[in-house]
Amino acid sequence: MRQILLAALAAALSFASLPAQTMTEAIKLLYSFGTGCPEQICLSVNSAHLEHFNPAAAGAENGMTVFLTQAIGASAANIPIAAATSTGILVQSGEGLPTRQSTSPGPIFAERMQTIGKGSLYVSLNATNFNYSTLRGVPLTGLHTTITHQDVPPAGLGQPAFENDVIEVSTSMHIQMVATTASVTYGITDHFDFGIAIPLLYTSLRGNGTAQIMPFGPNDPHFFGDSANRSLQATSSVNTSATGLGDIAARFKVNLHSEKTWGAAILGDVRMPTGNTENFQGAGVWGFEAIGIVSAQYGQFSPHFNLGYSSHEGSSLSDAVLATLGFDQMLSSSVSFVFDFISSWQVGSNQFQLPPNVILTSYNSGGIPNTTRTIVPTNIPDQRDNVVLASAGAKFMLKSGMILVANALIPIVSGGVQSKGAMTLGIEYTR
Repeated sequence: MRQILLAALAAALSFASLPAQTMTEAIKLLYSFGTGCPEQICLSVNSAHLEHFNPAAAGAENGMTVFLTQAIGASAANIPIAAATSTGILVQSGEGLPTRQSTSPGPIFAERMQTIGKGSLYVSLNATNFNYSTLRGVPLTGLHTTITHQDVPPAGLGQPAFENDVIEVSTSMHIQMVATTASVTYGITDHFDFGIAIPLLYTSLRGNGTAQIMPFGPNDPHFFGDSANRSLQATSSVNTSATGLGDIAARFKVNLHSEKTWGAAILGDVRMPTGNTENFQGAGVWGFEAIGIVSAQYGQFSPHFNLGYSSHEGSSLSDAVLATLGFDQMLSSSVSFVFDFISSWQVGSNQFQLPPNVILTSYNSGGIPNTTRTIVPTNIPDQRDNVVLASAGAKFMLKSGMILVANALIPIVSGGVQSKGAMTLGIEYTR
C-alpha cells in the first residue's frame, strides 16, 4: 500500500496540464462561428453590421464559461473524500480504562465519530469517474442560447427591421472527470486525527455547436459564408483534455464523546486552491467546512448523521448547508454494506446571474410599433443549486488487513452540474 500511495503522490506532483487548449478556451471556441475575421460571430457583411451580434454573443459565451468553470470547479473541489476509519472504537471499560471495541469498517464518504487512535496510520487510494450530463437539470447535449442584435440608431430594438434577426445557438457537450485521490490520516492522539487528501484529476471536453440565423424579413444583411455561398448556418467543435492536481484538502477530526452505543465528533476541512480553474480542476478560492458528527452502534448496525456548513473565500461561490444521513451494516465478518443520503443546500442567492429576457419590436412602414416578442436568452433555469445524492456501496475486508471499496453515487436532486451516476473503486489500509 505504501508503494501505491507514493506512486500516486509522485504522479500528482509530476503531471503537467498540457492540453491543446484549456477548457475555458474550448468553451469560447464552441460559441464562435464563421471564418475570415477575429470576431466571435464572424458574419459576411459590411463593417457597419459586422459586430452587431457580438455583444450578446460575448455575454452568452462568458456566462456559460463562468457557470461551467464555477459549477464543475466546485464539484472538483468537493469530490467526496474517503472517510478515515478504524475497525474499532475507543470506549471506557468497566474499570474506567480506554479500550477498543470491534466495529464495522465504517461509512465510505460520510463520517462517524470514531478516530483511528493514537499512532495509527490510515491510507487510501480511490478513483471516481464523473460523466457530467446535466446543467441544472438541462441535458448538456441540449443547451440552447439565443443571441440578439445590438440596438443601433434609430433608438429602439427592432428598428431597422433587421434588428429583429436572432441567432439560435444549439450546443452539445460531453464533459468527463476522473478523480484519483490519495489520502493519509494520522492519529495524533486517541481523540484527534489529522489528514490530507491529494486528488489527481483528468478532465476532458468534447462538444459541437450550431448557429442558425433566423432572418426577420427579405433582403436580410446577415449571413455566414460569402456573397457567392451565402449560408444561414455555421458550426463549431472542440475536443480537449487535461491532467493535473485538484484542490488539496487538509482535515482534522476531534472525538468529543464516546460510549459503547453512541458518540459525537467534529470535523474541519480546508480545501486549498491548488487546482487549475481553466481546466475545471478546482474552485480557485479557499474552501472551508465545519461538520458535526453523531453516530451510534447497535450490534452490527451503525447509523450516522453529519450536519455542517461550507463556505468559500470571496463571493464567487455560494455557501451551503451540508447534511448526510445513513448507516453501515456488517453482513458478514468480511463484508459490510453502506448507504447514505448526501446533500448540499445552497445558502443565499445565486452567484451566477442568467441574462435578462430581451423584447424585440417590429414597426410598420410608418415607424409605428406593430408587434413585440420576448426572447429568452437561454434554456438554463433560474433555480437554486441544491444537490441530493444517494450513495450505496460495500467494503470488503481482506486477510491482509486491506479493505476494498466499491460505491455508486446517484443524483436525486440535481443542481449545478451533475453526472447521471458516479462509480468509485478504492483500497484502504489502517495500521
